[in-house]
Amino acid sequence: MNKTIDVMLLDQYEYFAKNNFLTYQFTSEGVKGSVEKIVQYSKLTIPGVGIVYNLGFGDLSEDGNISDITNSNNGDMEKVLATVANTVYDFIENYPNQLVFAHGSTTIRTKLYQRKLIVIFVYNRKGEMICLLQLRKVTKA
Repeated sequence: MNKTIDVMLLDQYEYFAKNNFLTYQFTSEGVKGSVEKIVQYSKLTIPGVGIVYNLGFGDLSEDGNISDITNSNNGDMEKVLATVANTVYDFIENYPNQLVFAHGSTTIRTKLYQRKLIVIFVYNRKGEMICLLQLRKVTKA
């Protein structure tokens, strides 16, 4: 059975924003120790659509790059996804009326995110419409 849970109610990591709220960083703490994570919003222009911000995230590698193909297997996937989803709220507060696009770096990751995340439109604290992200939680009946 599927049920949805508001991301704001889920356990998530504390993060900090930098680069004018286009980059967010947090530390995943799990079975393999501490893993630095980066969420990055990149401005794209899509013909027929206009400006869209691509949400990308992954592990911060030792050389300072972001790896969106590394599978850290730290045992905290839902907490990581809740944290990434929460950065969307922060991003939209700072970039109102902007479209955010997200997909996985591989077909398997895209399917995983589609199974785990739901987008619903709601109002923010100021009464403006924004998107609410929810995690799907699969429970056994």
